[in-house]
Amino acid sequence: MGLLLEAASTLLAMLLLLFWLRVIVGVVLSVRVLRALGAGASGPVGRGVGVSIVIAARDEEHNLARLLPRLLSSSSLLYEVVVADDGSSDGTPVLLEALAGRYGRLKWVRIDHAPGGWAPKSYALYRAVLEARGDVILFLDADVEVGDVEALLSTAASTGPGEIIAFVPRFLCRGLVCKSCEAVVTAVAYGFYGLHRVVDDRDPLAWMYGCCWSIRRSDYWSLGGHGSEGVRGSPVEDRAFASHAKRKGYRIRIVDARGTVGVWTYESIRGHASLAARLALEPLEGKKTLAKYAYLAAVSLALYLPLVVAVSSPSPLHAAPLALQAAAYAVGAVIEGYSPAYAIPAFYAQALLPLGLIQAIAGRVSWKGRPVGISGSPPGSPEQQNAPRRGG
Repeated sequence: MGLLLEAASTLLAMLLLLFWLRVIVGVVLSVRVLRALGAGASGPVGRGVGVSIVIAARDEEHNLARLLPRLLSSSSLLYEVVVADDGSSDGTPVLLEALAGRYGRLKWVRIDHAPGGWAPKSYALYRAVLEARGDVILFLDADVEVGDVEALLSTAASTGPGEIIAFVPRFLCRGLVCKSCEAVVTAVAYGFYGLHRVVDDRDPLAWMYGCCWSIRRSDYWSLGGHGSEGVRGSPVEDRAFASHAKRKGYRIRIVDARGTVGVWTYESIRGHASLAARLALEPLEGKKTLAKYAYLAAVSLALYLPLVVAVSSPSPLHAAPLALQAAAYAVGAVIEGYSPAYAIPAFYAQALLPLGLIQAIAGRVSWKGRPVGISGSPPGSPEQQNAPRRGG
């Protein structure tokens, strides 16, 4: 009986070792992509190219008051900034009205609700691009911190035909819990959905950070914009749009913007769990309940068994999975600009992943205070909706 248990323990250690080795390889290959592709424009900036910055905002008065004047004071590369106020209940509309009176390059639209079949953010972005007139559309979130606006605009202006520039930002945290969560999220994201796969035309995997990406306006409409099938109702519209574009033969160019763009992220495990829940909605869609819980169990075991296995036996083989897991979290922390020591509290923060899956399975997923699901019904045409209120 003892030999059987030892053999089972050894087999389990080997399986966990392979799992975390895969994560480490994915993270390392992603880092190589960031280093190889650089942090700036790799193509020529055309004469007279104008960039329209598009932002969807819901209750973002504080962030917009900081971000918009900085963007609107930039160079001639900036054609305009278009903000879609997605039903804000704070002072966002008043702020936008005031700033539109001060800056001629600011436009804004008010959206009180999305039509059937549309996720609110997809619809807000779609309506904003309808107002845009620049050659290139640069999508930004309201909570970004832009260090070098000119460098960001210059790189966006270099967006070529048939490509998307996907900027990789730095995720900004104030507290220990947030930094530990980011170590986990970055390690797992790059480990299984690495950037090396995104830039490989033969690999169907595609995703990008919704906070910061650019595309030529003509290409955006050629793809159907955020109104295209599979994008308009997605709770993760950035991933859906990237997948749609790659299937159509578009190239995704990764740009390391960690020195230029930062994004303030959730300070709590609960906030990161809500992000994990939104990301899990579509992969879990259509699966039977038993399969969903089996997936939850597999993820939980992969996260917590390395510690159990390491404690159960003093052998190097049994300790190796835990060491690789810690190394993955350490590299994840370093990628985001934090100390590798955050790999230690990351073993506590990793609870965000099973918690997010539980929320997704239970259907308790929200964003910006609104329930989030997967909308599949055909939408009405935006052009047929009542005209939104505009400023600027």
